[in-house]
Amino acid sequence: MRDESDIFFTKGGRGIGMEPLQKQAGNVANFRNVDQADEPAYFVPFLDAINRLESVQALKRSIAAQLQAQEGQSILDVGCGIGDAAQTLAALVGSAGRVVGVDSSEYLIQEARRRAEGTGLSVDYRVGDAHQLDFTDQSFDGCRADRVFMFLEDPRRALTEMIRVTRPGGRIVIYDIDWDGMMADHPDRALTRKVFHLGCESVRHGWMGRQLPALFRENALGDVTVSPHMIVPDYAFFTRVFRGLLNRASETGVISTSELSQWWDPLEQADQQGLFFAAVPGFIISGRKL
Repeated sequence: MRDESDIFFTKGGRGIGMEPLQKQAGNVANFRNVDQADEPAYFVPFLDAINRLESVQALKRSIAAQLQAQEGQSILDVGCGIGDAAQTLAALVGSAGRVVGVDSSEYLIQEARRRAEGTGLSVDYRVGDAHQLDFTDQSFDGCRADRVFMFLEDPRRALTEMIRVTRPGGRIVIYDIDWDGMMADHPDRALTRKVFHLGCESVRHGWMGRQLPALFRENALGDVTVSPHMIVPDYAFFTRVFRGLLNRASETGVISTSELSQWWDPLEQADQQGLFFAAVPGFIISGRKL
């Protein structure tokens, strides 16, 4: 049975200087190839676990607020996954509006459709490519993407596509993580920095959070705002993210077995004492199409 954290840290990742780890994980299912995964069903509970975090729920509320979705509008959700955010937006735009969720995975789109059945919401889910959106120019009043750009082959092209399909005056809101800023309360600072750097390098664009503001301004979006937002995982979810990554890193010699134990033991003890804390920094970038 595959560790669910394999799913997360190989989500389109092409680590720099991580060849041994990538060879070990090269055939592991990732979010860009959900439909080709041996066990695609793993992705759904993993996404559900993320969405249950209060900090992620707060993130989604903040994105919706900055998107300024109103009744009767059309909104596009790029990388919609299992469709929870799209449903929330559909409730805001009402029956006179519409929300379209696009994802590269047929499996996740089918799950999103299943969850939307019987809701009466004006929401449509489609398989599509963020780099080449299958919509005419100026089709939507606003577009969003959440923790998607860091895994895309060409984030710049994807943003250009979102701008193309947005009407003048419409807002584009994107959130992404800056993995090099991840933190945890741990007695060994040097080892913690090593572990988090390992995590950052396993993601294709680990600095995406800090790179988004420049992307927005280079594309001549107006009223660009930057809002920091921390995702705060509990210990259970934190282990989902890191356990498989570090086990593989130990097997390939990227870190030693003793380092693996040295890092996990204090975190597990902190959790047992109710003292565990970790956080992942990211940024919500909002802009208006001129």
